[in-house]
Amino acid sequence: MSSSIPPHLNQRPWLEFEEATASALCNNVAGELKLIAKKCSAKHVHDTRVALRRWDSIWQVLERDGWRTKKYWQKVGKELKTLRKLLGDLRDWDVNFELAETLDLPEEVLDVWLKERARAEKKVKQDLRSLDIKQLIKRIDKFVRVRPQELRREIAATRLRRLAESAYTHLEPFLDEQEQMVRRLERRANTPETLHQLRLCIKGWRYLLTEFFGLTNLELVKAQQLLGKYNDVHRVLRLLTGDEKTRELAKDAVVKLEAQSEQLMKEFTEFRKSLPYGLRPSVVSLSDDE
Repeated sequence: MSSSIPPHLNQRPWLEFEEATASALCNNVAGELKLIAKKCSAKHVHDTRVALRRWDSIWQVLERDGWRTKKYWQKVGKELKTLRKLLGDLRDWDVNFELAETLDLPEEVLDVWLKERARAEKKVKQDLRSLDIKQLIKRIDKFVRVRPQELRREIAATRLRRLAESAYTHLEPFLDEQEQMVRRLERRANTPETLHQLRLCIKGWRYLLTEFFGLTNLELVKAQQLLGKYNDVHRVLRLLTGDEKTRELAKDAVVKLEAQSEQLMKEFTEFRKSLPYGLRPSVVSLSDDE
């Protein structure tokens, strides 16, 4: 048997492939924006964040390929970034409460948290009200239709890049670069801050594989989950140990969280050396003599 690059990556020009990928993800973003504009539920917060993260993962490549324009940033990019940040803050509070259910925290602490979550939700709703969602969706749709055509003309005029280059040849260096970034971070990640950076980098790697190369990998999913739980635990620990009064009120919970942190770190330590560097899409076929 022999393996080769899948035809949809090896035979399709890179800009055409990026255009199709961007169009699909923008449709996903538009759908979630419509839903969250109607109801800011925990599910819609989560789903909209996922859609925006998926878009952001390919935008890291599109931006370097010349897609960004000043008008895009002012009319679309800046708005999406602000919304993503606010949704992230709100989602953190939802996860904090999920953890709190296992910790038997005193009402005095939970009351403070409820007020903070209410503030985060208020900011999201204010931002959504200030956005003209229908107009924003129209701008996103127009951008992914028009910008590739502009890029084709720009590239043809300068001849600095080959439009005929395959999607795989063009995108594989971005994937390799992301892998090397993860490798460097993994070697020195041993604090909550550096492990958080590693988690984000692994997430970017995973999304590149999924959105551009059509690959899902269980090792990357597991690594992201372990580091995500570790990050959640340490965020709640910071909340509970920020002042002496809260720490005293929640001392039993702090002990539990510290034990969870230690266990998660132990699991990730055993797992971190099995990250799938070099993973690439391929199709397998029988050779002529088999």
